[in-house]
Amino acid sequence: MGYTHYWSFASDEGFSDEAWAAIVEAVGRVLENSPVALSNETRVDDDAIVINGAEPDDFETLVIRHDVSNTHAFGPMPHAGFVKTQWRPYDVVVCATLLILRTLSPDVITIYSDGEWDGEWIGARALASNVLPDLAASFSEQSKLTPFPE
Repeated sequence: MGYTHYWSFASDEGFSDEAWAAIVEAVGRVLENSPVALSNETRVDDDAIVINGAEPDDFETLVIRHDVSNTHAFGPMPHAGFVKTQWRPYDVVVCATLLILRTLSPDVITIYSDGEWDGEWIGARALASNVLPDLAASFSEQSKLTPFPE
């Protein structure tokens, strides 16, 4: 299956416009300060977040839409998505982005991961904390990462 990150939405309503604006600003800072090369398709705007690594370190593209229209049923989650990063360098940016989404919209999105909080997620927590120091304390809470439903 590969190293994968998953997310689910509480409903099909998506993010509020106010929450999405804050997300766009925060994720924009992460992209501007990325410690790794990202693909030319990487962007965050009013419509979506799109992230992948630059070749040859690319793999699957993270796509999360403002209106969550690209979700599907996945196990017990009716509105879900996933991305396989296969431990490629851009994984740190994907994880930082998911962490920001969960922090800024905890009632909208839940995140799950094959990665360990005190392993693969350390770099993402540091990146998010460095670019958003006002939220740094929030990024240290392991409760941001939910055990995958069986």
